[in-house]
Parts: sequence; C-alpha cells; structure tokens
Amino acid sequence: MGWAFWKEIPLVACIIVATISLIKLLSPHIVPSDKQIDKLDYVTDFYFDYFNKLEQIWLDYYNNRITDEETQTLFYTLKGTEREISKTVNEIIKSTNKRIYKIADTETRNYLQRTFK
Repeated sequence: MGWAFWKEIPLVACIIVATISLIKLLSPHIVPSDKQIDKLDYVTDFYFDYFNKLEQIWLDYYNNRITDEETQTLFYTLKGTEREISKTVNEIIKSTNKRIYKIADTETRNYLQRTFK
C-alpha cells in the first residue's frame, strides 16, 4: 500500500486493508484447517465404532445373552472411553445450530422408536 497512487484514493486503500483483515480473522471459522479436519475424522471414526459397540451391548442384553450386571459393566466400560473424545469434540465444535439440533433430536428419537420398539 506504499505506492504513490494510493495517496489519491485513501478510502479505497482503507477498504482493501479492512477487508483483508476481516478475511484473516474470519477464515479459521469459515474454512477448517487440516488439523481440524483430521480431528473430525478421528471423532467420526470413534463414534462409528462406539455406537456399533453400544448397539451390540443392547442386542446382547435384549436377546438374553448377557445379564443385567454384565450389561451395566460393559456399558460403563464403553462410556469411559468417551472421555478423551469429548475433549476433542469441545475443541472443534464451538456452537450448535438450535434448529438443526432439534431436527437431529427428532430424527434420532424416531429412529430409536422404529428400530427398538
């Protein structure tokens, strides 16, 4: 911005500088970094395995292959593995959209009612 012709139009120079500054500030919130994408992949893989194991525990219990005590032990053992991933999720997700949250909650409840009724 040190060129001589910017002296004639300082407002344009200010607008350009302000725009670039705003883009730099907002870019981490709009476009995720490679590190954030890697963390999201890790979280996705974890929860894919987590919910498969949770469903397996439920089916074993439902079909009387394991007792109440075994079910409780397996559940809390599995639940304990979620502690580390929660920290990663909290680093990545800063806020949630309330509308999307309500839709996801409704769809999840409908799925569970259809599947396990």
